[in-house]
Amino acid sequence: MVSRFGLEVYCAFIFRLSYGGIVTLVKQKPIVPPTHINEIMYAMWPAQALKAATQCHIFEALEKNAKDAKEVAKELKLDPRGTELLLDAIVSLGFLSKAGSPAKYSIAATDIGEQARTYLIAKSPLYVGPWFASGEELGKMWRNLGDNIKSGKGVMEVNKDHEAVDIFPKLAEAIFPMSYATAKQVATLLKTDKIKTEWLVLDLAAGSGVWSIPFAEASPKVKVDALDFDAVIKVAKHFTKKYAVEDRYAYIAGNWRDVQIKVNAYDIVILGHILHSEGKEVSKELLKRCFEVMKPGGRLVVAEFIANDERTGPVFPIMFALNMFLATSEGCVFSEGELKEMIEEAGFKKPYRLTPDHVVVIAEKP
Repeated sequence: MVSRFGLEVYCAFIFRLSYGGIVTLVKQKPIVPPTHINEIMYAMWPAQALKAATQCHIFEALEKNAKDAKEVAKELKLDPRGTELLLDAIVSLGFLSKAGSPAKYSIAATDIGEQARTYLIAKSPLYVGPWFASGEELGKMWRNLGDNIKSGKGVMEVNKDHEAVDIFPKLAEAIFPMSYATAKQVATLLKTDKIKTEWLVLDLAAGSGVWSIPFAEASPKVKVDALDFDAVIKVAKHFTKKYAVEDRYAYIAGNWRDVQIKVNAYDIVILGHILHSEGKEVSKELLKRCFEVMKPGGRLVVAEFIANDERTGPVFPIMFALNMFLATSEGCVFSEGELKEMIEEAGFKKPYRLTPDHVVVIAEKP
């Protein structure tokens, strides 16, 4: 039996057809599942799993031999169920491989596995364990981003001397492993090992010295002046000793705005991730200062997280700009075009990136 409502709809349909009416059957647009939103909302899971793996010494247990989950749990005195779940999680991230029955786990024989051996084993000189602690502090800084956007106020001002002295010593030590391989690449591409005369390098806002140490390692003819706050210079001294180049370092303590720096003296001037904390106007001033202290023919090395000119990506530099909003009063991220333009305005010529997606820009003083 047809309901009254159904009959009315049917009659209306026939009426419209009978009198030349047009019936449009609208196909409802399918609802899109929120897969990308889910990936973003749960992005902290992989980071926390990797942190747990380092805290539990998973990579040390698998450094030499493949083992099943029970063997790993017994060796490390961990809960068996949690251990197996954590091992599977790290497999899904590409750091471990899993094979056989019962399944045995091993460090993957891939580039990602090599990263695990280099950075995730505590005895490695480039172990990133301390960076996880710094990451926790960054997470706290981001918790109320919406409120910060509304108020226009960040959480701190690391570009101010009083806060920089407190924050940068620990930060400089923690991030050393993150830049060392890239700095080695830069020193190699500039053929530092082939130099025949002495190079004097200025590592300005040197931090741990990570951007200049590979130059000193590459040639005994390299001498470095490292400029930073006293508290940060202590960190640089630790790393220059660790990498056996301390005899070729001299130190300039203070803020670059206030100290005297030799003019026309340096073959290489390094700005290793410093401009983004200073903002555009101060960065222009700093680049001009670099030009003044450099010899003609000298080269500028600038490491930055660089956005595309449209500021639509890559993701990390765009997100890092928000980080600078939270951490500084003027800090920002520069696009490739902006950075090259500022470098040229300071007097340098032909700024170029080592590769299209590289963090380093190099330029020469005419």
